[in-house]
Amino acid sequence: MKMAFRNLYITDFDHLVEQSTDATDIWESQTPLDAVSAYDQMLANCDQLKQYGALLDGSHPFNRVSGFAIESDEDYTQFPGIKSPAELDSSRTLKFLMWGSPHPNASSSNSDFHGSNATSSVYKTNAFESMAWLAPSGSIFMAFPEKYRVEMYQPMHDLQATNRILVCGKMLSRYYTPMASGNGMRFPVPGSSIDGVMVSMLLLPEHMKYLTMVGDRIDFGSTAFKILNSLSDTEFGVALGVYDLSLEMELFHAMEIHT
Repeated sequence: MKMAFRNLYITDFDHLVEQSTDATDIWESQTPLDAVSAYDQMLANCDQLKQYGALLDGSHPFNRVSGFAIESDEDYTQFPGIKSPAELDSSRTLKFLMWGSPHPNASSSNSDFHGSNATSSVYKTNAFESMAWLAPSGSIFMAFPEKYRVEMYQPMHDLQATNRILVCGKMLSRYYTPMASGNGMRFPVPGSSIDGVMVSMLLLPEHMKYLTMVGDRIDFGSTAFKILNSLSDTEFGVALGVYDLSLEMELFHAMEIHT
């Protein structure tokens, strides 16, 4: 399936930039995940997904794409070039939107961020609801560490929303661990682990048939990959806040299993 990701835009709000790094860095008493910098891992993952059709801005994610609504002219002044996910492709319908462990810390030295001023679990709750609002006729996916008490509103609490089915549970993660932002080395979110990842999804009824379980865990990679590849040529998906694309690579690893 050479063009498996042809309908997926890869984006960030404040994407990584190259800088000098030190693999011996320590953060929150943790050593780096490995010896590869976040920027270099991002480039490598972008290249792999691009080979299978993923839509990028050259070799980098599209920048200044927000998971929160753009509400005023001040947003355009403070964040030049800001855009919503749907604006990436105005000729098609946004049917797939994913975001890995959203949090308000910018990836680069620019400390500004767009959207909710809340932190921790409340920020993640707001991010999930915002995605549902930004893609009212699409399926929504958000991964996060189990230590956060994210709250989910019932589908149709907003009567303008499309009827969708809420699914939330432990996620089967093949390699993904939620990570803290930063341009240097990669560090897991303190208190998180590969076995402690949760995933919340708002699925369109027609996408429920792609829900894949492995034991008592939701196979996010397989579920999202199958849904993404069910999209027609008039539909598209967006990955928000990709950082180093480690969550997006869960779809890549699922592709290797299912094709």
